[in-house]
Amino acid sequence: MVSLAAKKNTSVTNYGIKSVSRQKVKKDVEMLETELSTLQKTDHPNVIQFHEIFRDDTHIHFVMEFCSGGDLFEYLMDREFLDEDESCFMIIKLISAIQHLHERNICHRDLKIENILLESSIRENTGKKGKFQKYPNIKLIDFGLSKILNSSTERMKTKLGTPYYVSPEILMGDYDKNCDMWSVGVICYVLLCGCPPFNANNELKLFSKILSCQYDFSHHRFSEVSSEACNFIRKLL
Repeated sequence: MVSLAAKKNTSVTNYGIKSVSRQKVKKDVEMLETELSTLQKTDHPNVIQFHEIFRDDTHIHFVMEFCSGGDLFEYLMDREFLDEDESCFMIIKLISAIQHLHERNICHRDLKIENILLESSIRENTGKKGKFQKYPNIKLIDFGLSKILNSSTERMKTKLGTPYYVSPEILMGDYDKNCDMWSVGVICYVLLCGCPPFNANNELKLFSKILSCQYDFSHHRFSEVSSEACNFIRKLL
């Protein structure tokens, strides 16, 4: 459950409070501890900002910055696809956030459009100097599956993530933090055409396509996408 909150004596709802049942915490304590540890190590304009944690008799509450624009999945569904300029804007912001994480030896491991929030809606979208910005800023969220590594070269074995976005290396059970960059390639593809590059009617077939990198640019939307954007996706996948 997520609630809006404001500081006392103000009317501005600029905080989001993620409340987790203490009963549920007993099952998901490791994921919550991972998310908290990760957020405490980050400070970046494209990573959700963590403020504090407190608890009452029934819940543990995470106080974070409030993003009024919803998530990127909803934003994309309203539009079907994004044009190349806006997709570029989103991907640059996302890569900047990932660079910040990787420099701190943090691997997200669950990058997808549902885990990207828009800081504000289009109507609310103004920059620091009060000028209207063409595209909303993004914030990366949900670090429950992230991993804080002991070194920049540490490898991981756990198979996890969201099927459509998972990398071949994760499926093979031997990967490093660069698995996040595969997910960026999938996200970029999805933004440009509204469909994932790898699709199937069951996970076995889906994972087979991912492992053999079976995808193409046959979607009609790619007739309007530059060769540079397609090459960018190819290099990530």
